[in-house]
Amino acid sequence: MAPIVHAQSESVLFYEQGLDCEVLWATLDAFAVEIQRNPTSIATVEISGKADDRRGNFYWDSMIRGYFVRRSIPGEKWRVKRTTLGNERRAKFWLTPVGAPPPKTEGSEWSFRYPAGTKPFIFTNGKSYSVEIGVCLDVDEIALLAKALESNPSARVNVVLIVRSAREYQRRKRNVIKTLKDQYSVAPSRIKTFKKISTKPNPYGIEPNVEYWFVP
Repeated sequence: MAPIVHAQSESVLFYEQGLDCEVLWATLDAFAVEIQRNPTSIATVEISGKADDRRGNFYWDSMIRGYFVRRSIPGEKWRVKRTTLGNERRAKFWLTPVGAPPPKTEGSEWSFRYPAGTKPFIFTNGKSYSVEIGVCLDVDEIALLAKALESNPSARVNVVLIVRSAREYQRRKRNVIKTLKDQYSVAPSRIKTFKKISTKPNPYGIEPNVEYWFVP
């Protein structure tokens, strides 16, 4: 069992690891226990991002922040710090006792701006893709898409709706545009919808029924 750190005069590094879904959640659970055992300390998670994966960087950042919120850990007791971009995405978990200096890290301003020439890509399959429901699906990926659109004013989203009839397409088209507009503040002028007719059986919802394409 790790020692209680309230008597330390400097920040204590408890864990350092590459980011993997199952390992991350186990680490966060263990780290939450350390936070509870050291109620006067401040928790810091450093995340180093991958230079060529903007979506992935913000996805992991949001997942870690969401964990602390769901565990109802007071906001003043934790922080997530974005650090340098490189070839690997890693995380460090620190506890800083009262009066001790915070960990010395090189902060980084992450950007959702995509360079000229970026090709359109599937940003997310949306919340209904139940194959992805598991330890990693704890991020509002549509909210990330909205942030990407906000950071790239000339970009748009192409929504491919996988349906079984024209009637279903029209119904879902109205719903998806309304949701993007009302819940995520995406202007309808930046949304295009497309129909893909599917005859493939999908009784358990294990296939995606929508594709959100980010078009820079």
